[in-house]
Amino acid sequence: MNQGLSKKRVKKTNPKALGISIMQEENKRFQVICSSKNDAIITSDETKLITFWNKGAESIFGYTAEEAVGKPMTLIIPNQYQQRHNDGIERMNQRKKPRAIGKVLELSAVRKNGEEFPIELTLGSWDSDGKRYYSGIIRDISAKKKAEKIMLEDKRKIEEQNKRFQVICSSKNDAIITSDESKLITFWNKGAENIFGYTAEEAVGKPMTLIIPMQYQQRHNDGIERMNQRKKPRVIGKVLELSAVRKNGEEFPIELTLGSWDSDGKRYYSGIIRDISAKKKAEKIMLEDKRKIEEQNKRFQVICSSKNDAIITSDESKLITFWNKGAENIFGYTAEEAVGKPMTLIIPMQYQQRHNDGIERMNQRKKPRVIGKVLELSAVRKNGEEFPIELTLGSWDSDGKRYYSGIIRDISAKKKAEKLIIEEKKKSDELLLNILPKLVADELKNTGIATAKNHKNVTILFSDFEGFTTLASSISAAELVKELNEIFGQFDDILESLSIEKIKTIGDAYFAACGLPEKNTEHAERCIEAAKQMFRYLEVRNKKTEIKWKMRVGIHSGPVMAGVVSKKKYAYDLFGDTVNIASRMESNGEVGKINISESTYQLIKKKYKFTPRGHVKTKGKGELKMYFVD
Repeated sequence: MNQGLSKKRVKKTNPKALGISIMQEENKRFQVICSSKNDAIITSDETKLITFWNKGAESIFGYTAEEAVGKPMTLIIPNQYQQRHNDGIERMNQRKKPRAIGKVLELSAVRKNGEEFPIELTLGSWDSDGKRYYSGIIRDISAKKKAEKIMLEDKRKIEEQNKRFQVICSSKNDAIITSDESKLITFWNKGAENIFGYTAEEAVGKPMTLIIPMQYQQRHNDGIERMNQRKKPRVIGKVLELSAVRKNGEEFPIELTLGSWDSDGKRYYSGIIRDISAKKKAEKIMLEDKRKIEEQNKRFQVICSSKNDAIITSDESKLITFWNKGAENIFGYTAEEAVGKPMTLIIPMQYQQRHNDGIERMNQRKKPRVIGKVLELSAVRKNGEEFPIELTLGSWDSDGKRYYSGIIRDISAKKKAEKLIIEEKKKSDELLLNILPKLVADELKNTGIATAKNHKNVTILFSDFEGFTTLASSISAAELVKELNEIFGQFDDILESLSIEKIKTIGDAYFAACGLPEKNTEHAERCIEAAKQMFRYLEVRNKKTEIKWKMRVGIHSGPVMAGVVSKKKYAYDLFGDTVNIASRMESNGEVGKINISESTYQLIKKKYKFTPRGHVKTKGKGELKMYFVD
């Protein structure tokens, strides 16, 4: 009976059915695997054409199966790897030993949008119907790579933090001190030794009040007690400014940052302390500097708001970056019209190249020629008018760039005033030169005084007209003055052409001298020549006019004293016996003749012909030897 039951229960296994069942199971697994949206499963044949493209491939690469199947595998392979791929397939098509089958490879692939990204690839191959096929399971590892990068960066940061911690603790500038909940010091670095003056052996194990000023000790103890009781800390994580005490008793300002941590059921505290004595001094200086800067800024704002001076800035590209109200008033452009434009907007054509060359030279950090100087140049207004300006230039560097500033003043009015002053000065100088010789006038202008000087060799010329008193009573004063002005004006021209100084006129008398204030070795000859020209002029004039002027001339040579007399209405005059004798030569002469003295005769006797007159009795000088020049 048992055997019968056993026979009923035992079924024969059909090998074919079993094989189908297994295949169906594998197909299910294959379908599940192939339907994955995370992994691309791709197959290709030995011609390198894609034969299968799953949903994961669509998700990863962006191509649909319709777009990918039948295309070469290079569709998703970056250019730099395509030859290597083709070579590998050819090698496996020849049934050579594969290098990559069964391995997990990290490569790059290309999406439909052209993006290259990292992948993990496992390859497989099989033969069917005499053909070789290849499969690849591809995983997008972009996120993995990012995570690895982040992990590596985190590791680097942790190592860097450890290094920094070691460096910080070894710092000689910052004190790093730790204490336990009993308020005793447990760590004391080199910086603490430097700042407070205690060695680690002297400080470790001592209460923290060792370095805390008396007025802060109770506050410190209360704070530690509060934190020991795990109450909310008031100062942890903050930067506090307090005072501390050195070993020598000196109290000084510090910056303190506090931290705390628990270990083995105990609470510990850390403090990083910085001596800010220098900082406090610097802050005081900075506050003073800030005050000065604010004051300067106020002044700058006032200066920039000036409507009389143009303040303009430009950068190294020669473009205008700032344009104040003064610039608007002077040039006629608004800030909106000017800013961003080249500086040549306001520079006359003839100066533009010079301007550009100068900016280039300063951009190359060469020594500037004009910075800090006051320059007189020309500029151009919006209406095209060119006008004179005064320009002062400055430059500065900011963020690696060079900037330039110019303060410009319109000096049109100043130039007009200067022109008027120059014209008036010219008139004044000409008027002074009509009164005084140039050398004397220059001395008077430069020093305020004209020193009297002795001149050893001078020739003096006197002339007057016979019958002048009678003539003066026979014509009007206006007509008389007109006549004399015309005659003496011509005499002036004659004297000027021969470098003879007119001294003055007295009524009809004309007084001149040669050889002063500048020396002249031909002084006697020039006076003779002047007298001859004066006679020739009168001879021609008398033929044309109703009034006939009859002149006599006297000339004498010798030493004189010359100088300016009087404080008002300056007069350049000559003094000495030579003047008196010259006057006697004129008064003892004859109409139409040049009467000269013995001393003059000796100077020119070889150049002219003479008629000796012998000794002639004169008023107040006795007998004087005289000659007529023929």
